Parts: sequence; structure tokens; C-alpha cells
Amino acid sequence: MEIVVKVDRSRIKDPAEHVTEILRRVQGRQAPNAHAEEVFPGLSVGRSAGLVSLELPDDLTADGEETILKALRDDDSIEYAQRPSGRSVKPEVG
Repeated sequence: MEIVVKVDRSRIKDPAEHVTEILRRVQGRQAPNAHAEEVFPGLSVGRSAGLVSLELPDDLTADGEETILKALRDDDSIEYAQRPSGRSVKPEVG
């Protein structure tokens, strides 16, 4: 289960670590098999700066996922946290 998180790079130096710290607060010291990774490491300006991919365990309950999403969205340094939208790809004709 993946969540895309946009962290304000002007406020937070290490977006992936910030997301991990929020997880630790919600889930306790050992965030259960969750992995946060900056999508474009080192990018500090632009729309893609501060994007973090958060991979949550597949066996996480819906309530657990909602608790994590709420904690992320309630943080002042998080611009948004959401599940990625599915992209439909048109098949090539011809």
C-alpha cells in the first residue's frame, strides 16, 4: 500500500526522515515495515521537491491507514498526503 506525501522543503531538510518520525509517533518506536523514500533526492525547489513515497505493509488495517493519513495531514510541514491515483493508459491503435 503506497501513500504519496509532499513535504515543504523550505521547512524540512530531510523529507523522508520527517515522514518516518511521524510514523514513529503514530505507530510507536518501531514503525511496522513501513518505508519512506524521497522520490527525487536532493531536489530542493520545484513542484517535485519534497515528494516522498511511503510504502505501508499490505496487512495494515483500513483504520491504521486512516490514522497514518490523518497524522500526516495534520502536520504543518506536510502539504498533502494521499493514495496515488490510478492512471489509465490508452492502448496504441494501429
